[in-house]
Order: sequence, then structure tokens, then C-alpha cells
Amino acid sequence: MSFFSSFRPQVSLAERVLAWMMPVLFFLIPMFFLPWSSEILEQNKQALFVLVSLIGIVLWFGNMAMRKKTIFSIGWIQIVPALFLGFVLVSSLFSVMGYQTWVGNNMQEYTSFLTTACLVLFYYLLANNAEEVGLQKKNLVAFLFSAFLIGLSSVVFLVPMVRSWLPFLPSGFNTIGNMNALAAFLSAASFVGLSAWLVSYKKDRAFFPSSVYGWMMRALVFLLVVCSLIFLLAIDYWMLWVMNIVGVLVLATFGFVQTDEFPSTKRFFLPLLILLVSLLFLFLPSPLTLPIPTVVVPSFSASWGVVTSTFNTSVKNVFLGSGPGTFKEDFLLHKPLSLNQSRFWDLGFDRATSYFLTLLTTMGVLTVLAWVVFVLWLGAKTVKRLLKERQHEDWKVLYVLFVGWVMVFMGQCISASNMTFAFLFWGFSGMLAAHVLTHVWKSDFREIPLLGLFTSCVFIMTLVGVIVSFCLVGQKLGAEYMFVQAAQSQKAAKPLSQTMALLETAQSWNPFFDTYKRRLSSAYLAKAEGNIAELKGKQPTPEQSKDISSLVTKALETANKATATEPNRVENWLALGLVYERVMPYIQNAEDQAAKAYLHAIQLDPKNPAYQTQLGHVYLLVADRAHAMKSSKDADTAKKAGEQEVLLLKNAEQILNSAIKTKADYLPAHYYLAAVYERSGRLSDAVNRLVALRNQTPNDVGLGFQLAQLWTHQKKYAEARAELERITKLSPDYANALWSLASLYEQVGDPTKAQVTIKKILEKNPDNAQVQERLKKMEAGENTSGFGSEPLPQETTENKTP
Repeated sequence: MSFFSSFRPQVSLAERVLAWMMPVLFFLIPMFFLPWSSEILEQNKQALFVLVSLIGIVLWFGNMAMRKKTIFSIGWIQIVPALFLGFVLVSSLFSVMGYQTWVGNNMQEYTSFLTTACLVLFYYLLANNAEEVGLQKKNLVAFLFSAFLIGLSSVVFLVPMVRSWLPFLPSGFNTIGNMNALAAFLSAASFVGLSAWLVSYKKDRAFFPSSVYGWMMRALVFLLVVCSLIFLLAIDYWMLWVMNIVGVLVLATFGFVQTDEFPSTKRFFLPLLILLVSLLFLFLPSPLTLPIPTVVVPSFSASWGVVTSTFNTSVKNVFLGSGPGTFKEDFLLHKPLSLNQSRFWDLGFDRATSYFLTLLTTMGVLTVLAWVVFVLWLGAKTVKRLLKERQHEDWKVLYVLFVGWVMVFMGQCISASNMTFAFLFWGFSGMLAAHVLTHVWKSDFREIPLLGLFTSCVFIMTLVGVIVSFCLVGQKLGAEYMFVQAAQSQKAAKPLSQTMALLETAQSWNPFFDTYKRRLSSAYLAKAEGNIAELKGKQPTPEQSKDISSLVTKALETANKATATEPNRVENWLALGLVYERVMPYIQNAEDQAAKAYLHAIQLDPKNPAYQTQLGHVYLLVADRAHAMKSSKDADTAKKAGEQEVLLLKNAEQILNSAIKTKADYLPAHYYLAAVYERSGRLSDAVNRLVALRNQTPNDVGLGFQLAQLWTHQKKYAEARAELERITKLSPDYANALWSLASLYEQVGDPTKAQVTIKKILEKNPDNAQVQERLKKMEAGENTSGFGSEPLPQETTENKTP
């Protein structure tokens, strides 16, 4: 019995809104997206769900306050969702992340505290106001229509011509998530439709009556099954086949228990066909291949290793986890070293193989225990009700709901969950609870005045929450729109000042999102470097110096704000380190700050060789600066510079060797280690290192040039000449390589080839005075091989190895 049908025969506006709101959500949430966001699915689904669900809560409590009467469905099971939410709250309070835990970003919206709170409230809303069979049917039919449109559109999007019409959508686009999530969703929807079909009589009130509407729904279910099988065959993931087998078993089990509710055994043909296909391709490879993206997820062993390692970090993590939305940070900290041997070595997975393991890692044993107890308890009560229920229409709806709930639960685990599956799980749970909770608690405010005060307070607080949520969600979506506009501005090569203005607006509208700060910092620095490049070596005016200094300061301040916003996000420390590294020539002690930033990054992602290599590069740059100071006229300064150079090169060698130990085939670490050897006078070691790198990446002409330079220093001119000739064939306009090659031709007494080589540079750089001067001397019969030891000006050189 719902509140709205208990005390008033007439239908109020709130009742009408709620009656429309629920099916609208079941229709929209699975298929909702906005194309003008950087992440077009999860954050937009969250915004829609949070706002609409909170409006529903306001309507519910508002009506109770206005009618001065309350009615709640009660039962011990009702305590468990509240307990689950309480554990999530405590876990959030001790989380290693901030905004991502409380509100959600970077596709972690589904697990944030805000979303979880709204999901639990939505469950209570349905449990107390959605027990009417007619409303539940509307919700299920809305869900089926949504699933049908999603399945059909997902198949259509695979057609190349259609993809060309929608260039803003990525390959394999669908409104659910990755391809595994899409297949699991379509399977769940197919079994909801099949179960409704199986129990449909030839009556007007049946799910699919004998009418045009009924035949349309039957056709919809059939096409939905076809779409589901297409993606199941294309993905051919064994867990999805198992999910289908379990679904058929659930359908068939109740067909034996309640035979009177199934009018025709012929309708089991389609479920049995699904069972046959699932069993067949569970053991045989699928013959169907489609142009769909490959889903990459961590293995079960890797996911379990992250769980155990996170628990070993602290006792708090055992009970409360690291916090909602923090699996990626846990994975980077505890990922297996063996992953570095794969091509996915630099990926940071933001969820485990299953939702269960993600929940266990991020929210701990207490939260998982509450979730498992709720699932088992609700499932047991539903099965008990199915075995005892004698009201035909109620039994049919409960049967369809239970089949859908089981499939959504399995899909949630297989696809590691997202906003769609989280919504469907709690939505189906709420409707099941409305069936199985037979006891209600009624009260009149005149009998318990404090209850009226409490209800009024909850209504006011929820109303305030809705208003605040509207503002926050509006700001978040507005900031996201500005951020996308900034990205498009940069892509279109518009003035950098325009991109900066858009990023500044995005950052001011949502100051809690660290990504905006990182990008804004990079924009400031790019603008400063652009202003320096425009000077072309000229001395800047005081005003120009002030502008450049201001931009550099803003870049550093914004990058530091990003690390302060989310200090446990490794990308923020990497960005900060890169900014300090690039301003080292202009700011005192910037190298120390860069090293500290990279050390923070290494602490957060200790098995990633890239951060160790960046730190080694900083040591190498400072060592070069110390090397230049060794020529100082002050003996004490020169001595200290020499000692510092030796120490820095030793530190660089140590950290680079550590990077190579972490990932033996990480080429940048080998390259910088070769540079360390060269600075240390160990030319043979440097050459051997570069030769090995050259053999692995023969098309890297910058690397080949560095190797040729080392051979030249060793006076192995033949090897150097052969290498330069090889790379100039790969890159005929590589000016520095041609410049050095001309000198080697002169050394072996071939001035004609030397002149031809210099003329090639002059063709591309006709105004270069240095090249013109050298050619004149060559034509005058002079030997200009000494020019080859000096690099060409920066605007002439190309193809440098970073």
C-alpha cells in the first residue's frame, strides 16, 4: 500500500509527477548522454539521476508534510541499505581522494558518495511508492524500450557510413559503457523481455496482450535478443555466456515451480535457443568479428593482488577501504611488476575485474558485507514470495522483476558496474522490496507531533539539497562545457589566449576538479614559451619580461594548486614536475622542486619507469649546468661544480638503472643512461647502449644522430659517416645530420660530396647566414670540417630525440 493511495482518493500533482518520473528515469538513464562534454556518459547520467531522484524525495516528504500523515514499508531488511550508506560515508571521510570520492569525476561518478546516497534514497522511494503493479509495468516497459533503442543504435553505429555522419562519437560508441557492459546490459534487458513474454496471457492487463501493442512488444523483445546475440558473438567473453546460461536456468526453474503461470511451453523455444548458443560458444570460438573496441581489464589475479596489498597497507583499509573512486590510485601503487612486460604497462585501471573486488578494495569489508547481506536477504525474501504468492498479476510482475534483478546483479559484477548498472540494481531492488515488504507503519502527526517536525525538517533539508545540487550540477556541467570549448579552441589552432580564458572560466566554475588546473598550467607555460620564442634571441623589453614572468608564475601556482586539490593523483605531480623542469633556466632552485615532484610521482606509481626516467633527466640537465660552471675562473666554484657534476651523474645513473630494472625495454631510460655514460667519459658504454637502442628503433633518426656524434668523438669516422648516410636517407631534410655529414666527407677528402650536402641544407634554409658562409668557404677551397662540431641554430635543426 503506497502513501498516495492510502489517505486520499483524488490524485495530487505530486502523485502525477512521481508516476511519470519513475518510468522516465528507467527510460532515460540507460540511454542518456550529452555530446558536448569531455566524458559524455557517466557525469551526465549522474547529473540527471541526482536531480530527478532528489526531486522525487522532495515530493515524497513534501506530501507527507502537507497531509500530516506518514506511512512507511518496514522490515529489518530496510536497515541494511542505510547501514551500507553509513559505511560508505565513513569510508569517504577517510578517503585518499577528495572531490572524486564525494562527487565523482573521471568516470567514477557511479561510486561516489553523492551518487550512492541518491541511489539508496531512490531505493527507499521505490520501496514505499512503487508497489502498484501498473506503475512497475510502466517502469519495466520503459526500460525495455530504452534497451531496444540502445541495442538497435549500437548495431547501426557499427556501420562505417553512419560513423562518418557522427564524427564526434568514438568508435564502438554506445550509451552504456565499454562493450562488455553493453553486452551484459542487453542480455539483462533481453531476459526481462523474455520473462514478460513467457507469463503473458491473452488479456488486456498482461505484459504483452493480444493486440497491436502486444505484438509490437513481442517484436521488440525478439529484436532485442538478436542485438544481444550479435554483441555476445562479437565479444565472445566466457563470463557473458555464463550469465546467459544462468538467466535461462532462472527462467526455467520457475517454469517448473509455477506451471500455471506459463500459458504456453512453446515460448520457451527462444530461451532454449539462447541456452544452446551460449553452451556452444562457451567452448567454441565465435565466427563473428565486428569492428568494435577491445575491452582491456585487469586479470582476476591482478585485481585480487591489489585488494590484498591495499589491505596490508593499514588496518583502516581492511574495514573501510581506501575510499570511493580510488581503485586507480590503489592499482598504480600495488600493480604487479609483470604488467610492465605487456603493452598495457602504462595503463591505470580505474576498476577491478568485478564490482565486488572494486568495492572490496575501495570501501572495505564492512561495506561489502552490508552489500552482500542486502543482496542475499532481498533475493531470499523474493524467492520465498514467488513460491507462496497466489495473486496471478502480482506473481507475474514479481517474476519479471526478479529475473531482471538477477541479470542486472550479474551484469554489474561482470562489467565492473557504472551509472547505468548501479541505477538499475537499486531501482529493481526498490521495486522488489515494494513486493516483499508486507508490513507498513502508519502514523498521524496529531498523534506524534515530533514525527511531523522531523518530516518537515527532512523535507526542508531535502529541498535545500535539491537547490544546492542544481547549482553544483549546473556549475559542473557549465565548467565541463567550457573545458571542451577550450580543447576545441586548441585543436583549431586559435590564439592561445582564447584557450586560456576558457580554461580559466572552467577552473573558476569548478575549482574542485584538478584536471582543469593541470591543463590551465600547461596553457600558461605554453604561452610563456611562445612569447620567448617570438623574441628570436632578442632582449625582451621590461613589459615583455613582466608578462613572461607573470605567465611562468601562474603556471607554477596553478600546477601547485592541482597537487593541493588532489595530492594523491600521480598526474598532478607529473605535470608539476614538467613545469618546473621547463622553467629551470629561469627560476632558481626549480630543479629541486622538479625532483621533489617526480619523487612524489614515483611514490604514487613506483612501478612506472617513466617517472624515474624523468627524474634521471633532471639530474642530467643539472649535471650539464654544473659541467659548464667547471670553467669558472673562480677555483672554488669550479671545484664545487666538478664535485656536483660527479654526484648528479651518479644519481642519474642510479635512478635510470632502477627504471630499466622496472621495465627492461623502456627506451627513454636507455637513451638517457647512454647520455650519462657519455658525460662520464665512458664512451664505449654509451655507444653500446645507443647501438642496442638503434637496432630496436632503426627509424628514430634523432637517436641515430646521437650515435653518430659519439662515434665521431671516438674518431670512428667510418661508422659515423655510415650512420649519418643511413638516417639522411630516412629523413633527407635532417639539417643537423647533413651538417655533420659534410664535415666527415671533408675529412676523407671528398669536398664535392661535402658541397652537395651543404647545398641540400641551403635549399631548405636559404636565409641561414651560417650555412651560406660555410658554402662560400668550401667553394673557395677551404676545409670547413670544424663547422661540424658546432650545432646549427635552433630554427634550422629538426628531428631531435626528446
